[in-house]
Amino acid sequence: MPHGHCFLWRPDVLWLNVGSDLLIAVAYYSIPVALFYFVRRRPDVTFGWLFWMFGAFIFLCGTTHVVEIWTVWNGVYYLQGVVKLLTAGVSLATAAALWPAIPRAISLPSPAALETSNLELRREVSRREAVEGELRRVQGELEHRVQERTAALEAANEALTREAVERERAEERFRRVVESSPNGVVMIDERGAIVLVNEAVERIFGYERGELLGTPIEALVPARLRDAHRSDRALFLREPQVRRMGAGRDLYGLRKDGSEVPVEIGLNPIRTEEGVFVLSSIVDITERKRSERLIQEKTQELERSNRELDEFAHVVSHDLKAPLRGISSLATWIEEDCRELLPGSSREHFGLLVRRTQRMSELIDGVLHYSRIARSTLNSPVDTQAAVEEVIDSLAPHESVRIHVEEPLPVVNYDRTQLLQIFQNLIENAIAHLGKPAGDVVVSCQERPDSFEFSVHDDGVGIDSRHFDRIFKMFQSLGRSPDGRSTGIGLAIVKRIVENHGGSISVESDVGVGTTFRFTVPKATAESAPESESGNG
Repeated sequence: MPHGHCFLWRPDVLWLNVGSDLLIAVAYYSIPVALFYFVRRRPDVTFGWLFWMFGAFIFLCGTTHVVEIWTVWNGVYYLQGVVKLLTAGVSLATAAALWPAIPRAISLPSPAALETSNLELRREVSRREAVEGELRRVQGELEHRVQERTAALEAANEALTREAVERERAEERFRRVVESSPNGVVMIDERGAIVLVNEAVERIFGYERGELLGTPIEALVPARLRDAHRSDRALFLREPQVRRMGAGRDLYGLRKDGSEVPVEIGLNPIRTEEGVFVLSSIVDITERKRSERLIQEKTQELERSNRELDEFAHVVSHDLKAPLRGISSLATWIEEDCRELLPGSSREHFGLLVRRTQRMSELIDGVLHYSRIARSTLNSPVDTQAAVEEVIDSLAPHESVRIHVEEPLPVVNYDRTQLLQIFQNLIENAIAHLGKPAGDVVVSCQERPDSFEFSVHDDGVGIDSRHFDRIFKMFQSLGRSPDGRSTGIGLAIVKRIVENHGGSISVESDVGVGTTFRFTVPKATAESAPESESGNG
């Protein structure tokens, strides 16, 4: 039976109910759509499943109203009952699920609380953003510092690398220098153990390198000297400094075969982070000792020969001068007794004979004097100013020759007689060899760190440089003396005196300009007062 009879088929009542049911159905159908859309868009909602159940319940409620409209004209009440049953089942299930969810829903924060939480969250976000900004700034600074530090470390690494390379090169150069050194090189540590040797050490001592490394240095010292060597080594390490070892005494090393070798040793401390090492330079002086012995033997032979030569010269001069004096006297007597009987040419010959014998006598005296010059042991402080003035006073006057002395001349330690002889020979030589009627002779002195250099200069004709190598030799007169009396011995005597006193002599000359003789006098080791010239000293 249609349901319209319930409304008495009154149109107004019928359409009022049908319209209401239709609007309810439309509203009920739209609500599940919204709920389903919301749940699909927000899968994170805590009670999403409950929304699905509410959507099904409301959808079935809307269906019951559609069935209500259908039953107004068609009495399908069995279908209406089934729909209502489904609606009831879904409603019960929704209600059953709703009540347990209510406490959880109640515990959810309210919108105000959420807003407060959101505000705090935004503040926290702002703080975090500020912190993150500060962190980014600090991170930027740190990255900049890291870059700077990295650049500095890279530069330091490059410097260390270069230093390491330079050190390796220096070590390689050191090894090459050590190995190429002709002297033996030994390095020891503070305990006296050998840590380095070169090939020369193997050659000097006869050991293989491996036999020496790590062994005490005393292995290379003769047994009789080892205790003293240990003491000396300990003293050296207290105040290590570069010095020569064993100054003033002979040193010996011990070879592997037990023989001893004379050596000279120089010590050089090397300070490192590992401690103080001592680098020793060892020179085998066997050949030098042999040469010194030979020189000493030759010197002794030469001294004996010189003594014999002095004796021979003395005897020869005495034996030769006697007959020369006889010849000279005889020639003088003949020339005087027969002056009226001899022609002029013969008298000239006798005069020449007398002069030749006199010259021969002078030569013999010069040789004798030269042979007797030896290293003087009569050295004393001499005022050279007074000595030169004495020489000038003793010379024959030369009105056309001016002699100048550049004052002041120093006090020197010398044999006074021999110093006078030096100045007398040099000044007389300058006067005799001016080669012109008038001129100047200048005596001066220059002080050097270890000596005085005296000079005697003339403005004469000079000497050709090709004659320099023979000017100080015996009997090597240049033949410039106006009187022809030059013996060629004076400069040889001067040279021997100068060299016997530890000095040297030289000549400088320009032809047509002048000549300068220079000789040096070593300075005395201690200052002494000038020798008195008054005779009261």
